[in-house]
Amino acid sequence: MKYIFSLFLLFFCNKAISQSLSINTDGSTANTSALLDVKSTTKGLLLPRMTKAQKNAITTPATGLLVYQTSPDSVGFHYYNGTTWLWLNPLESNDWKTTGNVGTDTAVNFIGTTDNEPLRFKQSNIRMGQLDINNANYYFGKGAGVKSNSSAFRSVGFGDSSLANATSGDNNTAIGSNALNIITSGSNNTAIGYLSDAGSATLSNTTAIGAFAQADASNSLVLGSINSVNGATANVNVGIGISSPKASLHVRKASSGSIASISNRTLVIEDSTTSYVQLLNPNDEQTGIFSGNTSTLQRSGILFNADSSISLRTGNSSTNRVFVERTGQVGIANSAPEAQLHVSFGGKLPNAKYAGNGTAIFENNGIGSARIQFMNLSTTDFTIFSGTDSTFSRSSITFTPDSAIGFGAGGCCDYDLFVAKNDFVGINTTTPVAHLDDNGTFKLGTNGTINSALIQDVVNVNVGSVPANGELDVIVPLANVATTAAVSVSPSADLPSGIIIAWARVSSSGNIKIRYRNLTGGAIDPAAINYYISAVQ
Repeated sequence: MKYIFSLFLLFFCNKAISQSLSINTDGSTANTSALLDVKSTTKGLLLPRMTKAQKNAITTPATGLLVYQTSPDSVGFHYYNGTTWLWLNPLESNDWKTTGNVGTDTAVNFIGTTDNEPLRFKQSNIRMGQLDINNANYYFGKGAGVKSNSSAFRSVGFGDSSLANATSGDNNTAIGSNALNIITSGSNNTAIGYLSDAGSATLSNTTAIGAFAQADASNSLVLGSINSVNGATANVNVGIGISSPKASLHVRKASSGSIASISNRTLVIEDSTTSYVQLLNPNDEQTGIFSGNTSTLQRSGILFNADSSISLRTGNSSTNRVFVERTGQVGIANSAPEAQLHVSFGGKLPNAKYAGNGTAIFENNGIGSARIQFMNLSTTDFTIFSGTDSTFSRSSITFTPDSAIGFGAGGCCDYDLFVAKNDFVGINTTTPVAHLDDNGTFKLGTNGTINSALIQDVVNVNVGSVPANGELDVIVPLANVATTAAVSVSPSADLPSGIIIAWARVSSSGNIKIRYRNLTGGAIDPAAINYYISAVQ
C-alpha cells in the first residue's frame, strides 16, 4: 500500500511540475496546451450531474462552469457565461432551426408551447403577436392587443395597434392597422380596414368596414369612410352588383343602360326590366317614406297603411293631404273618400249624403263656392266632347242614363274606357266585371312589359307533412292561368316556424305548383289555410 501511494505521489508531482496532468492507461504525456489531458478508448469523463433546481442553486457560479442537467427539461450540458446558464443544445434535437428543418411531420412537429402559456412572437425584441388559447385571444402586429388582460375573451386583432387599448372587452374583431384602437371595454365590435374604428371606447356591436370607417353608435353598421370623420377626406359610395357606384347606395340587378349625371344622389336602384322596392312589416303596422330636415322629422311623406291604403303628407304636418283607399278610391284633404275621387275643401260636410258608387265628389265646407255639376234628362246621355277646328268629336266623356261614364278617343260614342255604376272600370268593354277589367293587353310603368291578364284567387290548401330537411310539392288549380304566367303566392296566416315557400310556378295550364321546404330536423304538417294566389300573363 505504501508503495502504491508513493508511486501516485511521484506521478502527481511530476505532472504538477510540468503544469499539465495526463490521465491515461498508455503512459503518454499530457498535451502541453492542456492543463488536464484525459485519454481513453473505453471510458469517458463524467462531470457533475444535477437537476435544474440544483444547478440554479449554485452560489456565484464561475464563468465557464460546466454541469450536466438531468431534469426536468433542457437535458444536457449547461455552462455559465458569467451572466446566465446556457444550454449546449444538441444539433440533432427536435428544435426549430433558423435555417429551416427537414423531415417534419405535422402529426408531431409544431411551433408552439407544450405548457398552458400563450405563444408570443417578437421582432427585434418588440412584441409582434400573441396567440392565447386560454382566453381565445389572437393578435398579430406591433402593439396589437397589448393591454388585453385575463378578463378579455374571444378577440382577434390583425394589424399594428389593432385593439391596442382593449382591456376587458369580448368578441372584438379588428383587421387593419389601428383598427378598433379606441375600444377598451366594449364588446362584439368589428372593424375592417386602416383606422376603422368605433366612436367611443365602450360601444358594443358596432361594425365599421373600409379605411377610416367609423361607427358612432352601438348596434350600428357603417360601410366606408365619411368625409371629415375619423380623418377621412372623402365619402364612400356603396355598390351592390356594380363596381362603380354613382350614389351613396347604388344597387344594380342588371344594367339599365347609361345613367344621366345627376349630382347629390343618395340612392340608385337599377334594373333592365320591371323592378320593385318592397317594404315589409307586420300586418297591423304602417310603413312609409319621409322627407325631413334638421328641424322636423316629417316634412313630407308617403305612408303605406296597415289596411293597404296610401297617405300622402305635406306641409310639415301629420295630416293626410291625399289618401288612396285600398279599393282605389282617392281622397284629397279627405281620409275617408266616398267615391273614386273625393275632393274636400275645409273637410267633409257634416251629415253629408254621398251618392253610392260615385266616381268623383267635390265638396266645399264653407270656403267660398266650388261646384262642378252636369244635369240632363234621366233617359239621355250627357257627353263632353273634345274637338278641333275640323271636328267636333276628337274625344269624349259620356254620362249614360244608367249612371255610367264612357270615354271615347278618336271619334264619337265608341267607349275606350267605361266606368259602370257598380264602380267597375272597363277598357274596351262596357260590361266590366271588376274594378279594372281590360279587354285586351295592358302595360304598367315606363319599363313595363305588355301583358294580357292578371289572375287572382283564394284557395284553401292542405299541404300535408313536409319531411325533415326536405321538400314537398303541392299542385293548386288556378283557372285560365297559362304556363308563361308569373306567379305570386301569399298565405293568409303565418306558416309554422321552419316551413318556407321555396318557389311557385305554373306547372301546366290551369295549375300552380308550390314547393314547400322544411328547414328543421323534424317533419311538419302545416294546417290547412287560405292562400292568395296571383298570376300575371
